[in-house]
Amino acid sequence: MEFFAEVELDEVQAQLLARAMLAVAQCEGGVHERELALIKGFYGDAVADPSARLTESAPPVEPEVVAGAFKGEAAKLFVKSCLLMGYADGKYGSGEKALVGAYAAALGVSGGELEDLEQSVREFLLSQVAHLANTGVVVEVAKKLGV
Repeated sequence: MEFFAEVELDEVQAQLLARAMLAVAQCEGGVHERELALIKGFYGDAVADPSARLTESAPPVEPEVVAGAFKGEAAKLFVKSCLLMGYADGKYGSGEKALVGAYAAALGVSGGELEDLEQSVREFLLSQVAHLANTGVVVEVAKKLGV
């Protein structure tokens, strides 16, 4: 099973997703350079209008706004992307978890589905380091992710 199903997003959806990812990154007191680079990379690839800039001061997108914009696999992509952003700085904090939960609820993702998505994100992240020869690092990452 693919971690990310092939989902086409239109420009409005891409902008909403980028703003939501930024909101998740800002939850724990600020945006790390690594988080901002990920968001801007996604945004730059997804938005055709080069004049449409995304800055740290972009207003956060409210859960009610995304509810009508993402359905089915697009909703799961939205939640997984926000989860990945939550883990990007190495810790998925309570503020990030609350915001992602609010987005998931607005998108009709049940608590059980959200837990499954969280587990798939942790497994995906662990798979990115599982090949390392330094098994101590892999074990430490697994512990941090709760896998």
